[in-house]
Amino acid sequence: LGMSESIRYRPDGKPDAAPDGRAVSAAHAGELTLAVAGSGPLGCDVEPVAVRSAQTWRDLLGVERHTLAEVVARQTNEVFENAATRVWSAGECLKKAGAAVGGPLLFDAAAPDGWVLLRSGELVVATLVARVRGAEAPLVFAALTRSPS
Repeated sequence: LGMSESIRYRPDGKPDAAPDGRAVSAAHAGELTLAVAGSGPLGCDVEPVAVRSAQTWRDLLGVERHTLAEVVARQTNEVFENAATRVWSAGECLKKAGAAVGGPLLFDAAAPDGWVLLRSGELVVATLVARVRGAEAPLVFAALTRSPS
């Protein structure tokens, strides 16, 4: 954060606003931590890609977000598990940012370098599937912020 003060934590263990009022969010996968700070709303998530049955993914994501994962998989030519984990992580970011949990989530764009943008109103979630040394499975990194436009 560029300062020596500590982050405050809420009683539920989630990071609260930075001492200077910036929003903060953190996520963990094993020993790896992803954190973001800035003007809110913000949210981040990091999740290992998991192979699950189509029914399990449908149960986890719900019908609309399962369909979104299918769209992401087609648009990116990636395996469904990667796309579904992107959608799951985007949902986690929305929760952390205080957005409506079941709010709309739409495919926005896919870049040639692997980034996929998902949108919920004025909020945008950037997602990336990457391999990290020491991790058994690829990880999805996701960060949410307000769209600049």
